[in-house]
Amino acid sequence: MEDFEAVCKNAVQAQEEALVQILQRNGSCHYLQRFGQPLCLKSFKTQLPIISYDNISPELQQIADHGTSHLLLGCDPILYFSFSSGTSSGKHKILPQTNCGYSLLARAYASSNAYRDEVFPLESTKPIGLHFVYSGEQYKAKSGLLLGAGSTNYYKSEAYNQEAETLATPYEALLAGSDWQQTTYCHLLCGLVQRHKIEFIHATFAYTLSEAFRLLESDWKILCEDISARRVSESKVTDEKLRVPVLKLMERELRGKDSSQVAREISEIFVTSKESRWSGLLPLLWPRAKYVHTVVTGAMEPYIPVLKKYAGDKLAIVGFDYSASEGYLGINMRPATPPEEVVFTLIPYTMFFEFIPVDPEEVPDHQQGETLGFKDLQVGKQYELVVTTFEGLYRYRIGDVVKVTGFHHESPIVAFSYRKNAVLSINAEKVDEQELQKVVMGSAGPLEIANFTSCADFATKERPHYVIYWELKNDGDNSRHEELRDSCNALDRGFNAAYLVGRVDKTLGALELVTVKQGTFEKLMEKAIESGASASQYKTPRCIKSPALLELLDQGAIGRYTSSEDISSLLAEDWKPSVIHGL
Repeated sequence: MEDFEAVCKNAVQAQEEALVQILQRNGSCHYLQRFGQPLCLKSFKTQLPIISYDNISPELQQIADHGTSHLLLGCDPILYFSFSSGTSSGKHKILPQTNCGYSLLARAYASSNAYRDEVFPLESTKPIGLHFVYSGEQYKAKSGLLLGAGSTNYYKSEAYNQEAETLATPYEALLAGSDWQQTTYCHLLCGLVQRHKIEFIHATFAYTLSEAFRLLESDWKILCEDISARRVSESKVTDEKLRVPVLKLMERELRGKDSSQVAREISEIFVTSKESRWSGLLPLLWPRAKYVHTVVTGAMEPYIPVLKKYAGDKLAIVGFDYSASEGYLGINMRPATPPEEVVFTLIPYTMFFEFIPVDPEEVPDHQQGETLGFKDLQVGKQYELVVTTFEGLYRYRIGDVVKVTGFHHESPIVAFSYRKNAVLSINAEKVDEQELQKVVMGSAGPLEIANFTSCADFATKERPHYVIYWELKNDGDNSRHEELRDSCNALDRGFNAAYLVGRVDKTLGALELVTVKQGTFEKLMEKAIESGASASQYKTPRCIKSPALLELLDQGAIGRYTSSEDISSLLAEDWKPSVIHGL
């Protein structure tokens, strides 16, 4: 805490020092040389362009193909590449990770832990946490560099291996990389047999927890039977790489105990909790737990009510920090803040920040195109983030828009507003307006679409899913049910790789296509005008969250179709990161 407090008191200076360090550290790389090797803030802003991923993807691809060419963007050796959620083209972004980046992450994470421990002190020096984490596959690029999801790279790193003794689930089981449902079942089983040791519950995303607890609701009887019989049900877990380490843990934890009695105690909790619709279940199962720790902002906000139900009044929900594939951006200094109000203090030393006002009309003419720094920001205003990192991203638009809510000394405190150009997002996948329009138009077939919009439905079916609303030009087309079913399937298979993975993992439900009667979208515009919008500037929103507008759409519904597409066969055939060699 002392470290972070000190740097925030001189955050403006710390930012300039971070930039100079980045420019000096990477000064001999080809990218900076190409733009005249800037060495100070002024030359940095005048010589280097603001870029997006597409501007440097050729360099990143070249590094992945020829590992010795890492000097294209930076001078530190690359440990591996992390790929993030799909872009509008359906391909992954790949970003380099270095030892320097990991050191900065560790420093920031230590500060975050200190603030959390001050408010929610844990009893043990090495507390056991029920971590719902999942390790996927790592691949080799042509250069031999490893490539995988950022979380997978971290979970398989030596740094995370050192934390293995604090995991409720055996580290060997985590490394198995089995499917989501089998791994989640094992997390739950390990958590229950150690229920009096668990001091906190963690997952990166709130959606992961909501799905895990849904599985807990449906499988609690089988879990109790497994505990009683000291087994791992073969109907739930077939992967021996999971079964063996979990069975060893169960044997150790249940040694000298009456496993039938342990199972009965847990079963009684479920029976009682079911009567109250599972409200307050978590603190009953894990009485020593102090909090649930997860991302609750952005696309995860809809899951807050679900977490609150399970947590009850005795278990806090603590918002996780602000991080991205590009690095660690901010920490939650106020862990006791309600999840709906979580804000982040930007970290002055992990990267250099620039800010673009999202409303250019608020910027004087002579400043159009200029970026702002910490000292220029105004409370209540929204800004798009531009970052420069030690790993070799320079004036890079990460696509996030934040709102400044205050300052901690000189460091801005921000609330996450939205992903720029992201229209749909349920879990970690992202679909922007360009991709949505491309998929919709590509799936229409012989049908003519007059207008369309979408929503992420978290409530009406078993699993969250996308709903696409169409108004057709020809009224008679609404009776062409076979073509509409085909269009629904085409929509479901048309989105990016991250979406397809979610569908196969069953973290996303089947897409729903709803046709509405003619004039429905006109009513949307009328509603907007009633609320003060200008008819000349009105645009149909491509994603709708307003309950009132969704009600208008549903009132106009004349047809509903649910996808029957077999996504798994499609994914197995087509989904591979573009840099993977020999796959």
